[in-house]
Amino acid sequence: MRILLTNDDGIDAPGLEALRHALTDLGEVVTVAPLRAQSATGQGATFHRPIAVEERPDGWAVDGRPADCVRLALCAIFKDRQARPFDLVVSGMNAGANLGVNVFYSGTVGAAREANLCGVPAVAVSLHLKAWDIDAAQWARAAGHARAAIDRVLAGPLDARTLMNINVPVLDDGAEPKSGLALVPASLSAMGVDYEQGQDEQGRVTYRVGSTMTFAQDLPNTDVKAVFDRRVTLSPLGFDTNAQDALERWRGVLGDAT
Repeated sequence: MRILLTNDDGIDAPGLEALRHALTDLGEVVTVAPLRAQSATGQGATFHRPIAVEERPDGWAVDGRPADCVRLALCAIFKDRQARPFDLVVSGMNAGANLGVNVFYSGTVGAAREANLCGVPAVAVSLHLKAWDIDAAQWARAAGHARAAIDRVLAGPLDARTLMNINVPVLDDGAEPKSGLALVPASLSAMGVDYEQGQDEQGRVTYRVGSTMTFAQDLPNTDVKAVFDRRVTLSPLGFDTNAQDALERWRGVLGDAT
């Protein structure tokens, strides 16, 4: 098996290193990741400037976004390997959970979704954190739990539209997740965003995002609820952006309009 590993925290991020070690026995793991952190860039791509790529002993560092990394790996850097140069794309392990509607902002999930656009199944992996300065041992523990979830995914039917979102709960207090993988949908609750008001050097009012992991509703049987209940979650994400029910309703209103 050939696995493309990427992330949105940058090629030097400890979560990426931990996940790479956890995946090595599955086959060839190739890292193509952003040169620097690209959090909350979603599936943004670079079109209006050249993208610098630096080959390193541990992979390729891309001066672009997570989706750029996937596009370049599949369509340029390794395009001559075979019709599909990688069997699976794994994006992560992100420092911070990617839950609910936050998956639309996440560069981690955006990279995985880009893989689907290119016809390759993908998995996004994130770790919920209370503190940012966790050590390598805790990253390794989290990667072990992520690997167990990935093994479950690999045992199932994979196709070009397989997009799985894995979240590992907080481990930095020394506790282990509750047993059993929670297969749950992503919460559709609206997110509450707290802004901190300030002022810049020119005297203009500024607003900086504070908490980004608050939700208007605590919906049961969702990824948010399960992760906060200390479960490792697996959420299949949809690729089709068409609202089929709305399409049918509008056909009733507009008739055969095309």
